[in-house]
Amino acid sequence: MNILPRTETSSIIVNQPVSGASCSTCGKSFKNVNSLRAHMSLDCMKTSFFKCKACPFISKRRFNMKMHYATKHKIEVHSGNLTKITRITF
Repeated sequence: MNILPRTETSSIIVNQPVSGASCSTCGKSFKNVNSLRAHMSLDCMKTSFFKCKACPFISKRRFNMKMHYATKHKIEVHSGNLTKITRITF
C-alpha cells in the first residue's frame, strides 16, 4: 500500500485526486489519500458494531448511531447507553 506520510508538504498533495488509491485489505477505491486513511483507520475490517434497540439498524460508528436515534426515533442517547455487538447474523 502506498500512503503518503503526514508532513507539511504532503498536506497539499493528499487532498488532490489520486488515481488508483485503494485499500490493500478489501480493495475499495478512493478519490484521495485522506479518504483511504480514514477508511483504513475507522472502517476496514472493523469487527464491532452498534445496534439500535428499536429497529434493525446497525452502524460501525457511534456517532452515526446517536444520529440515527435522534432523527429516526427522536431519542437523545448518551454514548454509554449504546449497545455494542461483535458479530452480525443475517
